[in-house]
Amino acid sequence: MKRVTVLGFILAALLLGPELYESVLRNIGMIFLDRYVANPVDLANDISLTCSREIFDTLAKLDSEEYWQYQERVHALLQYSESSEYRAYRENRLRLNLARRVHAQGVSGWAAHAFRDVIRSGTDQMKLEAYVGLADLLWSRGDLVGFDAVMEEASALSLPKWMSTFYNPGLTLLGGYVDFDALALRQPVHVAMVWQLAPEGEEVIGLTPNLGSLMSRSDDFSVLGWRGGLYQISVVENRIWDGGFGGVLFPREGAVAQLPLSLYGGASGSQGVALVYEHPPENRNVVLTIRGQEGSISGLSSEAMTIINDPCVAYVVTAKYRSLPGSQPLIGVRWLLKDAQSWDDNVSTYVVNAPNATWTTSVALLSPPSDAEKAQLWVLNINSVGELQVDDLGFFEIHLPCLDWGQ
Repeated sequence: MKRVTVLGFILAALLLGPELYESVLRNIGMIFLDRYVANPVDLANDISLTCSREIFDTLAKLDSEEYWQYQERVHALLQYSESSEYRAYRENRLRLNLARRVHAQGVSGWAAHAFRDVIRSGTDQMKLEAYVGLADLLWSRGDLVGFDAVMEEASALSLPKWMSTFYNPGLTLLGGYVDFDALALRQPVHVAMVWQLAPEGEEVIGLTPNLGSLMSRSDDFSVLGWRGGLYQISVVENRIWDGGFGGVLFPREGAVAQLPLSLYGGASGSQGVALVYEHPPENRNVVLTIRGQEGSISGLSSEAMTIINDPCVAYVVTAKYRSLPGSQPLIGVRWLLKDAQSWDDNVSTYVVNAPNATWTTSVALLSPPSDAEKAQLWVLNINSVGELQVDDLGFFEIHLPCLDWGQ
């Protein structure tokens, strides 16, 4: 029905003249492109992107100077959506999510098969999540030997290390993963963390070090204990909406919705701020650029976000960046304190504080100061005429395994 309607518009435009034909065709192409960018993980939107490509290929033949940018952008997005890397990611994430659901419904045979498929072909993060899901399944079957063997394999994965200001004498963060693909696609983000539980952990946080079973399971939070370790899987929303800038259709100069506030006057309004293609140009990945000003500070901030100030809640902050040598990038959180008498009384925690000419990803688990009530994500470029490029900005509220799940 939609295809017939689209063809009808095109035929009507052709009858009314070439200018209207071009205008209608462009609008239809943008509708298809907008539909894909709004939800790229929807399988139905693959067709939208293909239709958009065909339309802009046609328009580029009519006026290459006007439409080559549209054509290149759509081709780049389509090439990525058809890549084996992206297809494997999407298939494994869908398989993993479905395996969790059917296991919770008691269909353990199919779930076990799906978990093992992900272990064979998924990313390291997905493998860890699949190991935890499979271990829980085996435990529920009473297969303790299988459970122990699966967790042995899980423990052999190499964990990325995080910066952490979280402190609890019963818990030590060993490392974790963030699903940056989901962040870029504006989907709920899976965060996997591995903790070491101290021998006195039962007294400190109400957990027994060698539970050997899933202590909590829900759609967005699970914790499994094994040999004094805790394997936590959380599904959270990014409070910096579109922190990967994936919803931006084309590069442009000017302010960005994700970080709408200017800091220190260095990047006021649209000056010095742009959304550009990542170089070398792929025409599919858009990043934020802040051009520095010598002797001053250029920076952007999110709106103030209300936070939960609780010992069992922390915040994961992510940022991918690169900068020219000699620049001084600062990316982190400005904690707004309840009793602050002046702006300078508030405090900042930076997860990025050194230049790097190559793309570098930083992840931190931060506990707010005890009297903080709000937070802002800050991105600064200090005393430099060079550029700071930023991608994958994330601010996630994480509930931690420091409660007595038996109560």
